[in-house]
Amino acid sequence: MSVELLAKAKKTKLGGDSTAKLLLIVLADYANAEGMAWPTVATMTEEVEKSERTIQTSLRKLERLKLIRRGDQKWTRNYPKGQRPTVYEILPEKTKTVKRSKTARVQSTAPVETMPDTGAAHDTPTGAVHDTTPVKHTAGEGCSTAYRTGAAHCTQTLKEPPMEPLRESTRAQTTKTTTDRTQALADWRPNLDHHDLAGDLRLDVDYEAGKFRDRLLANDAIPANLDAAFDLWLKRGAELGLGGRETPKAKTCQHTWACRHTQVILDRVGISRDDTDTAGRVAQRLKRGDAPEAIVDDLLEMRDHEWWEAA
Repeated sequence: MSVELLAKAKKTKLGGDSTAKLLLIVLADYANAEGMAWPTVATMTEEVEKSERTIQTSLRKLERLKLIRRGDQKWTRNYPKGQRPTVYEILPEKTKTVKRSKTARVQSTAPVETMPDTGAAHDTPTGAVHDTTPVKHTAGEGCSTAYRTGAAHCTQTLKEPPMEPLRESTRAQTTKTTTDRTQALADWRPNLDHHDLAGDLRLDVDYEAGKFRDRLLANDAIPANLDAAFDLWLKRGAELGLGGRETPKAKTCQHTWACRHTQVILDRVGISRDDTDTAGRVAQRLKRGDAPEAIVDDLLEMRDHEWWEAA
């Protein structure tokens, strides 16, 4: 995720086209550090909550407005052929063309004046003939001399130490860091604070954690502090309205003579479940909102009273 791109996307004006703007925000949210994003069309459809056809139309509009463009497709080379999503560069910077001034163009095209070669020796102010015989000059160690008039030309070449060992070391260190963070992501689980925050934001914490892992693996950008990154993920999802599904609510029981709540009360009192008359009365009281404990107490009192009279 690029915070800078996300901020630019939120400030971009699209003439009231909320679908295209939301799609741009989603793409910026998926972008890696180099500004590249490659969510699948199915993912964009789910995030924006629009049809695939609408997503394709909005993508073409964003390309036409030069807010996105086709990026380096190397990021999806590990995907199976035929299933590789398109890589987009999000909010690419415009290339600035430096125009040379008119004076610079005149100077660059002006002819160079040369002295004609007359084949004669040049006269000096004293009338003497200038000696043009090349003189060999000595130079310091590592320099070669050139036959030039009046100076020794140093052609020493500085040899830089080979960089390959350093590059290999850096590559090995980067690989080790990536491996360690990948393992940390595999072992990571949302903590209690995450559960509380997801509950306040009406989000399914397990569903969001799955999306969080998939995003980090897809972008190959696993942060060092996973707890802080997931905390930001939940808050940003609620802010942009891009959160996942809510935890499904339990269906309200209609309370019948055969429902589980009625049967539990009959079992506690010791009344047979085949006693449909009593079961029906219990169901009616449950529908009325009577507390189960009060119903149990009344049934126990009625049962004891019937036993006393029978005795």
